[in-house]
Amino acid sequence: MIYDACEDNNISYDSVREIAFDNCELIGPHMVQVPGPDGGLFNLGVKRIDNGDGTWHFEYCVQNLNCHDSAAGFSVQFAPGVTITNQGFYAPESHSNEVYDNNAWMASTASNGAVWMVDQMFAQNPNSNALRWSTAFSFWFDSTDPDPTGAMLDLYRSSNSAAFPAPTLPDASWQI
Repeated sequence: MIYDACEDNNISYDSVREIAFDNCELIGPHMVQVPGPDGGLFNLGVKRIDNGDGTWHFEYCVQNLNCHDSAAGFSVQFAPGVTITNQGFYAPESHSNEVYDNNAWMASTASNGAVWMVDQMFAQNPNSNALRWSTAFSFWFDSTDPDPTGAMLDLYRSSNSAAFPAPTLPDASWQI
């Protein structure tokens, strides 16, 4: 599972955090940066594992480096007809008198992929569990298609979107 390496140490959200895939740093060809509409950046990391049964397990980590707009939704697109199962979500909990709620994002599937959304947008609740700056959330699922066509972030304050290109995944020799 992808996790926030500092999740258990009471460091506030504005502290520097290391994002890891099972103790492997989130760097290299599996990471892309996308500018937010207000100039901030998001990092996206992805790990793909062949389950050996015609399905693939995907783990995504999305880090908001410094985008004030924050993210309220994340989706991964595939060709139509994909089957998505085993969806999961992780976000570090707010603490130390922070006012943000800790509600998990709602997971659903579409005809072409996996979708997660915050339970309330900024207009309904400015303290929803949005992906705020200097924070990372993890998402995972199994898919019948090994090749995502892209990913999308829905933004929290503006209700705009930011698109990630399809990741360049390593060839089979790099698969776990």
